[in-house]
Amino acid sequence: MCNKENPNIKNYQIIGLDELENWVISERNIRSQYFPLLFGRPRFNLKLKLQSGYTLDILNPEKLHVGESSALAEKDRILSLSVMNIGKNTSYLSSFKFKVLIDNKIIYLQPSPLPKGCDPLHNPSFGEPIAPGKSEEFRVTFNMFINEFENEDYFLSEVIVFDQIDNEYSLEVSEEIRSQILNYTKT
Repeated sequence: MCNKENPNIKNYQIIGLDELENWVISERNIRSQYFPLLFGRPRFNLKLKLQSGYTLDILNPEKLHVGESSALAEKDRILSLSVMNIGKNTSYLSSFKFKVLIDNKIIYLQPSPLPKGCDPLHNPSFGEPIAPGKSEEFRVTFNMFINEFENEDYFLSEVIVFDQIDNEYSLEVSEEIRSQILNYTKT
């Protein structure tokens, strides 16, 4: 029957309804994308975005008050990880880490959270709720990578985020961001 339908295809695999259903149920992205009427939006789902930026230093508070841009200067280069809740339930982040390849080994670099009020980058605390449709932004300095891998060749591969029930979300680090970090000089 398959050969009559399309003789150009040489091999076929027949998948039973039970196998297909198990496959669809186990993949939350497939569930919500291809069968939204059956499954609806996934209960827990986070979307990650990684971009570079910088912190500012106030040079002249009086000029800042009147809106002059010369009152500010770039201070530190940072990576900004935006985590948006696109699921239908409130989510809570438990941690995130960076996957790094160095000397044919995989290591993970996990920023240590600072006590509330002591973090110069004003990162949110882990475990705080992220309502559906809302996002949180976490920042780390480029210096974190430079200090950790000083005088070593490394490849910053991806960022991995974990929610409160250990769902794992990952995003590949772009070549542009890798290049910015590698070419950054320590401050």
